Amino acid sequence: MVRPTRSTDKDAPVVTSVSTNMKGTHKSLVAQAIDVAGEVAAVEWSADGRSWHPMKRDLSKTDHWIMEMPQPRGELWFRAIDDSLNIGKERHFKESSEL
Repeated sequence: MVRPTRSTDKDAPVVTSVSTNMKGTHKSLVAQAIDVAGEVAAVEWSADGRSWHPMKRDLSKTDHWIMEMPQPRGELWFRAIDDSLNIGKERHFKESSEL
């Protein structure tokens, strides 16, 4: 058995964009995230900045993460977590515009 070595990755991943996508009557939000020193393991969203919820990975585009949004939510926050458990800075999104 080989003892694992601790990750040297200290760089947090970044949510690079958040956009809306309409499919019929359902609205989806698509977040893109990158990590220069590792892999993005998860992207989460929050309506209050305290409670975080996972998004689903788009298997056809590995840097895209999706959440269904059946009704307007107003302001949301997104963050990415990498495979070394570094948590990226929150990205603010307002329904009427991309920030």
